[in-house]
Amino acid sequence: MEQADQVQDSIVATSRKMLINFVFLLLVGALCSAKPDVKLVFHCMDGSDMCIIKCNVTAMPMDVMIHLTKTSPENDTVYEFSDKQPQYRFSERSNEVIIFFNTFYKKWEGYYTCTVTENTATHKTWTTDPVYFKSPINESNTAPARINRVETDYHQTLVDSGEDVRFLCRVDGIPEPKVTWKKIGDKDFLSMGPVLHFPSITREDQGQYVCVADNGIRKTNKTASPIYVRTFKPAIKYINPTGGVITLRQDEVNYNSPEEINMEYIEMAVIVEGYPDPQVTWWKVTENGREQLSEDFGSYWERGFEFYSKPMRSNDSYYPDEGKKSNGLRIYNFSPIDLGTYVVKAENQLGTAELTFTMKLESN
Repeated sequence: MEQADQVQDSIVATSRKMLINFVFLLLVGALCSAKPDVKLVFHCMDGSDMCIIKCNVTAMPMDVMIHLTKTSPENDTVYEFSDKQPQYRFSERSNEVIIFFNTFYKKWEGYYTCTVTENTATHKTWTTDPVYFKSPINESNTAPARINRVETDYHQTLVDSGEDVRFLCRVDGIPEPKVTWKKIGDKDFLSMGPVLHFPSITREDQGQYVCVADNGIRKTNKTASPIYVRTFKPAIKYINPTGGVITLRQDEVNYNSPEEINMEYIEMAVIVEGYPDPQVTWWKVTENGREQLSEDFGSYWERGFEFYSKPMRSNDSYYPDEGKKSNGLRIYNFSPIDLGTYVVKAENQLGTAELTFTMKLESN
């Protein structure tokens, strides 16, 4: 009798589990197959050109994406709203997308559509009917150009070479201001439009930029925070006034006492830039190719070679370890075997740079 009761209890427990699983599957299926309620709302503040467009979704399936698009009535061009745009603010939540326009200009008029797409293999989609939204701007009224703010999508003034960097200039005014960018210290730089974009920033791009807004009523400007590029491939420049050719007088070459060491020397000097700090090496071109010059202590006593590297600071430097140094090779007691071609090489993980020196005697 006791064994029969145990079997009955086991059957009841199993039935309950099956019922719970069945109900759960029904609920999941209902959620996955639910038809979302998609609403598109357009609202402008009373007596203002500030407007909000909202795409709100209720009874939403478990995993979806929401897209808000505008179709131009003139040429059927479709524009999809996204983040990091200076003309509007974009806010995306789990069940809605909100676009805030500080000024809803005429160019934003058009047919708006909200689309909800499941992130599944079938990509099931629900779309609202297109609705035309009209600008509240009275073109007979005017307002001077104004820059609300200049934004950047980086959080520090020091970035690595190759990073994607944007400057955004948020403006308003009636008529709509034209926006340009200038660079402090570079009179030839000019970029059009409210977005200044460096997809892969370089050392040459570092500096400080100014947003200029002009709508014919007023011209105004605002300066962005400076940006400096810390990591960059090496570059080498000559310090010697004669560049890569050094011409020696006969009396500067020691023909008599090659073993003698004195304090007179011939110098090859360069400025090396790069970060991380490049490894700098010196080479002599021989009949068998390049020969690297040893930089150990014995090279001074054996050949009269002295190598040096000194940090530099200049007006465009931002950090002491920025990677700008003077490097050089001094050859003491210069003898005929030291004539010829030398190569200085700077290398880090971002690249390599080289310069060539030629040591020669002056012509009679």
